[in-house]
Amino acid sequence: MIIIRLVVLILLLSTQLLACSERDWDEGVEAYKRGDYVVALVKWRPLAEQGRNNAQYWLGQMYYKGHGVSQDDKEAAKWYRKAAEQGHPYAQDRLGIMYTDGRGVPQDIKEAIKWFRKTAQQGYVPAQYNLGSLYYNGQGVAQDYKEAMKWFRKAAEQGSDKAQYRLAAMYAQGQGVTQDNKEAVNWCRKAAEQGHVGAQVQMGFFYSKGEGVPQDYKETAKWYHKAAEQGGDEAQYRLGVMYAQGQGVTQDNKEAVKWCRKAAEQGHVGAQKRMGAMFYYGSYDLAQDYKEAMMWYRKAAEQGDTEAQNILGIMYGSGFGVQQDYVQAYMWCSIAGENGYESGSRNRDLAASQMTPVQIADAQRLAREWMERHPYLTKLEAAPNQAPTQDVAQALDQLPDRVPGGTLADVILQRDIINHIALWNAFNGNKGFQGAVLNTRMLTPSPEHISEKSRESLETYTNIAVKHGQEPPEWAREEWMIDRNGINVYYEIILIESYTGGMDILMGRVQEVPFSD
Repeated sequence: MIIIRLVVLILLLSTQLLACSERDWDEGVEAYKRGDYVVALVKWRPLAEQGRNNAQYWLGQMYYKGHGVSQDDKEAAKWYRKAAEQGHPYAQDRLGIMYTDGRGVPQDIKEAIKWFRKTAQQGYVPAQYNLGSLYYNGQGVAQDYKEAMKWFRKAAEQGSDKAQYRLAAMYAQGQGVTQDNKEAVNWCRKAAEQGHVGAQVQMGFFYSKGEGVPQDYKETAKWYHKAAEQGGDEAQYRLGVMYAQGQGVTQDNKEAVKWCRKAAEQGHVGAQKRMGAMFYYGSYDLAQDYKEAMMWYRKAAEQGDTEAQNILGIMYGSGFGVQQDYVQAYMWCSIAGENGYESGSRNRDLAASQMTPVQIADAQRLAREWMERHPYLTKLEAAPNQAPTQDVAQALDQLPDRVPGGTLADVILQRDIINHIALWNAFNGNKGFQGAVLNTRMLTPSPEHISEKSRESLETYTNIAVKHGQEPPEWAREEWMIDRNGINVYYEIILIESYTGGMDILMGRVQEVPFSD
């Protein structure tokens, strides 16, 4: 009889303790939700010390984030481990992350994989994604696209937008699976519809190229809009280009500038260069402003863009938007040349022709110091000390007959022939030009791809100083074919500059290249 009474008493006490434990847990949850971390800590620590795994996990979270306690990665890892060893999936994933990052524990990718695998096999989506990423990158294990695909698919099928996006990329590239654009689009759309910015941009790419879906510029613009409104700088830039060209949307200069500026302000190099070009030429309803143009080109140049570095050097050499400074001109053109932009080296030599040996040495020092500060953006090689080009006619003969570029307007800006001759004139004190006139004549109209507004905008690219003093080379008299969106369009670019002594005409060959992805 006594024994029965003892058993009943024990059961009653256990029930009361359990109820108390649950009450403390619930009160801790409510306190944490309202940001009262001290109360949450008081409620949860005893439960964690008693071995309750969810309390151990959340105690780890509080140390990890510094909620109610001093931030402490070692304490966080300690409590994550206690919960993980009891099978808590969230704790196992967090412990795997700690081992991956080397926070609170020595970095150990193999140990991370062990914990990711434990929770991934329980169906925990973040761990499935993390495990797939390690196999994809070959971290701690041999690179294995098939194994990566397996884990990404598990997470994707449970709705992970990140995994869906990775799965799409693997189908698009044929990694671990037979290349399949339709499957790539299928998974990419799932992620995009959940708001994944990268997937939305990629959907825009698919529709612009007609890969896995019919080519449709309206759909391209739609997806870029979605990503741009979420702050995606690549989408903002590309949307700006579409508004500038009237592609998939009604041509709108204000919208073009708006979206391009948003991307540029986030540090997008292509957008920064385009903003520079807009202000340099006063295009897209912007007033011509060399100072503003220089500001944007400088931002792109500081990020290592060689074209922007070359243009910045030209502006210093020409005194456009800044006081003429051959040292700065030499420095920026030299940096561009050292990193593969050929006209940068030629423009550096043109600057050198107007400089003293002391100035050249100073410019070389500045270029070297810049490259040493930005080793990740440069090839650290000594600038060659070549004799400057004195004869512009000889220089013209050495120019290539085609140059890389983006849109036609961009090409006009960066063409070696224009930059070279313009810089030569500026360095030789010839600033008496009265405004170059850029005239375009479309020999084979293609209105569905080249709008009237596009043609008009070309005429705004003025103030290009052109003077060569001899008949243009034979190739410059030819017309160059530009292939845009599969349709051959012929342009004749005529650059005319009026001088008191007459008129020189240079017909330059240009090549339009689609935007790179």
